[in-house]
Amino acid sequence: MIRLTRAGGGAAAMGALTLFAALASGNNLLYLVYGLLTAAFLVSWLWLRLSGRALAPRAEFPEALRMDGRFALRLRVANGGRWTARALEARRGPDAAPLGELPPGAEARAALDAQLPWRGLNEVEGLCLQSAQPFGLLRWSRPVAAEGLALPRPLEGTAEEEISALCESSGLERPRRGAGDELYGARPYQSGDEARLINWKLTLRAGKTFVNEFTEAAGAKVTVRADAGAGERAISAAAAALERCAVRGVQFRLAAGHDKTPFGTGRGHLTLCLDRLARLGAGGKARPAPAPAGARAEDLPASDPRLPALTLAGGLLLYAGLFIVDDIETPLLFACAPVFVWAWLVVRGRAPRLPDWFWTLASTGILLYTLLVDWRLSGVMIANTHLLLYMLANRLLASRTPADLRQAFIIHFLAFFLVSGQTISPWYFGFFFAYAAYAAAWLGLALSRGPGWTPRAALRPTAAVLGLSVVLFTATPRIEPLRQINPFVHLGLDKRKPAAEFAVRFTENVSLGFFGQLKRSSARVMRLKPLGGWGTRPGGPPAPFLLVRGAAFDRFDGRSWSKSAPAYAVRAGARAYRARDGRVPAARRGRALEFPGAAAGVGPGIEVTLYPLNTSVVFTAAGLTRLEGADSAAVFDHTDTVYFAAPYFTGTSYTAWGSRNPAAGFGPAILDYDRLLAGPYLALPALDARIAALAGRVTAGAATPREKARAVAAHLRRDYRYSLYSTDARRDLADFLFVSRSGNCEYFATAAAVLLRAAGVPTRLVAGFLADEWNEYGGFFDVRQGQAHAWIEAYVDGGWHPVDATPSVGLVQDRAERALGRLRRWATAAQLRWYRNVIGYDSFVQRDTLRRARLAVARDSLGRAADAAWPLVRGGILAALAGLVLLTLRDARRRGSQRRFAAVERLLKEAGYPRRLDQTARECAAVAAAARPELAPAAALVELHYRELYDPRGLDPAAEREADRLLKELRLRCQTLRS
Repeated sequence: MIRLTRAGGGAAAMGALTLFAALASGNNLLYLVYGLLTAAFLVSWLWLRLSGRALAPRAEFPEALRMDGRFALRLRVANGGRWTARALEARRGPDAAPLGELPPGAEARAALDAQLPWRGLNEVEGLCLQSAQPFGLLRWSRPVAAEGLALPRPLEGTAEEEISALCESSGLERPRRGAGDELYGARPYQSGDEARLINWKLTLRAGKTFVNEFTEAAGAKVTVRADAGAGERAISAAAAALERCAVRGVQFRLAAGHDKTPFGTGRGHLTLCLDRLARLGAGGKARPAPAPAGARAEDLPASDPRLPALTLAGGLLLYAGLFIVDDIETPLLFACAPVFVWAWLVVRGRAPRLPDWFWTLASTGILLYTLLVDWRLSGVMIANTHLLLYMLANRLLASRTPADLRQAFIIHFLAFFLVSGQTISPWYFGFFFAYAAYAAAWLGLALSRGPGWTPRAALRPTAAVLGLSVVLFTATPRIEPLRQINPFVHLGLDKRKPAAEFAVRFTENVSLGFFGQLKRSSARVMRLKPLGGWGTRPGGPPAPFLLVRGAAFDRFDGRSWSKSAPAYAVRAGARAYRARDGRVPAARRGRALEFPGAAAGVGPGIEVTLYPLNTSVVFTAAGLTRLEGADSAAVFDHTDTVYFAAPYFTGTSYTAWGSRNPAAGFGPAILDYDRLLAGPYLALPALDARIAALAGRVTAGAATPREKARAVAAHLRRDYRYSLYSTDARRDLADFLFVSRSGNCEYFATAAAVLLRAAGVPTRLVAGFLADEWNEYGGFFDVRQGQAHAWIEAYVDGGWHPVDATPSVGLVQDRAERALGRLRRWATAAQLRWYRNVIGYDSFVQRDTLRRARLAVARDSLGRAADAAWPLVRGGILAALAGLVLLTLRDARRRGSQRRFAAVERLLKEAGYPRRLDQTARECAAVAAAARPELAPAAALVELHYRELYDPRGLDPAAEREADRLLKELRLRCQTLRS
């Protein structure tokens, strides 16, 4: 039988609360905690089943037990299985005896104090073998059958007449040496004689030890009668008569009705007669012997001297974990550090413990402060975290008993839960594994009940729990509608919701350093489903990534970007409409809104599903000419930004049809557009003089605006470093360009815009998203807050063309770069993957992942089936050899393809387009070809490479020749670019 322990019940309740909080808030770290708890239960159940099914317990009783006499009931256990059983104990009522660890093939014994209350057969109740390994959440228990015989206790003080009435004598009595009452004579002492038989007078006279011999009735036989229906007093009297006969040395027997024992003498025959006597009447049927009364002992930790030190280590771990919670004041945490140093000294016995009255007063004051003050000042979640910090210190300093250590462990779990609900830091990954290892070690040591436990004993179950928790994290369904009714938002547990300041600053201004904060969240913002007009196969992505355009800004004050409100007019047919507050309303045609350029026809379409945001920006991907599905009105401005009439606090969806010439924007419809190009798009604030000088050096030799834009973008990508750590709003553009030389995307975009304006090229900054997460299951791009991006648009050749000066953040770097730089880039890439793949894991990603897994399993199954059928299909050694030759030739061709692909990667890297680890080969080639049309052969080579890898037929000779030609052409073009 396996059932919950007291600790398991609490863990199950916390698991249910954790699952509810995870479902309601969408916090994926809470899903991970739920997976850890559930995995611990599943591993415990399986471990107990496997280790307990082959155990063979057997109860052993001492011989000749007397009724009501206390004795040691021994339990012998043999392990006939293949699994080691740990933390075994024999238990009966409140009494328990540890058996410890039992490897396969070994035996162990334990003894419990017991008592048989009935004459005859007794069925010992409550005896069981149990274990709570490996974590104490579940208890396996197996009842042990134990039936013992209690001999009747002789009646003390029995009168001679009462005994004589039960005895019948037969035969002639004659005296002989024996154990009678009359003296027979004396003889020298022999080894084994009883000291009470020594004749002291004769010994003193003779100087030699003599003993007395007595006479007994020789030839007499005594029958002791006992009736099966007699009372317990009569049975006890018969037992006394049998013992009297055994002492006197006469032959005796027991006659119980028609059942008679043979005549005999001695203790052995006495035991036989008492056994028959014990089974008379009610003694012949087993009667229950209840377990001792008294409360069952609590499941307290073992009194192991290592446990307090381990508990202190766990407290320090949870204290360190609080540092990764952004909302907790770091100075407060540092102020608490001396408390943990003091706790360490207390555990080591080098510092005194504070008295109990002090902790009573301190706890009362802290609790009142939390309820009356801190809840209102800090909020419920942060106030509770402050309270938990005090509880950590309290238990570490005031713990004296095993019960105190158990309370400390429970508080540690609560701290783990709160940290999981309030952080999205990548440092949580290591914190999670460290806590899992600590919890497994603490529970294993607490259950060990002995000094033989080592951390190695918990290694296998802990590894199984961690592996299963990842599976459960992946498989636990994410129910998105539950997030609409979310009681945990105001507690700070919903770390996937878009930040409030994101929506406000997105529409009003963009400050330097702001995007570094956005990158830390993977909250889903929108979904983009491509429609017609993209020129790709249905269901596939239109491009490796999309620049999702939001708001554009034309005014820079040195630290932040905002939007000017110039006076202008827009031509619509034969009429002109003046802008009001810098914005012009869009014309409604039926259920659609039309924008300048709609008369020339629509371009690619995209279906946009937006989550609730405090913004009214209309997001587009290829310009905008027609907007369908929008219930509210919309306006646009001179920066080609479109707004709804009101923010979509509850989310919205619409279909945006792009333009056939997205670079033109709304400019052709704006009257006197050249005035705007010469005004706000070229305006510069008072800047460091070095910036203008840098612009001159970078664009020297560039004759056209396009060449200047390429030169500036190449300079920033080559000589500056992207970093997610640039969140300090006090840094200005000069600091980025000449001191730190690293920053977020808005630093690169601002630098490019300012340098190009200084070189006479009109620019504007665009805030939007870089959508590159394609969901094959739903056929859409997932766009998250962490993908927020800033770039610029430069007015080149009569249109606004995007210029992205932000370098890649991948791990493929130049060998000449310093190791520290590579480490920083690795950390940045790891952060991006953490925020996207763990924090942002939800139902759509889950279904897409499971679909990929099913396809992989199906492909693997088909491959195994084909391998099994291969000999039958070929049917002979000759055919097998022929197939081997064909496979060898195909591998040779593929190796040639791999060499070509490696050459393509090397050439792209030398041209300034190294492949990032988060990029496919197709994406890398597309980016390079879009930036430099001269590198277009790389995209064709990559497609041939994919065909070679995944088409069973491989490349035909014509395709091989085409691949060689493209590679040769790419080498020549790269040489031209270098020269």
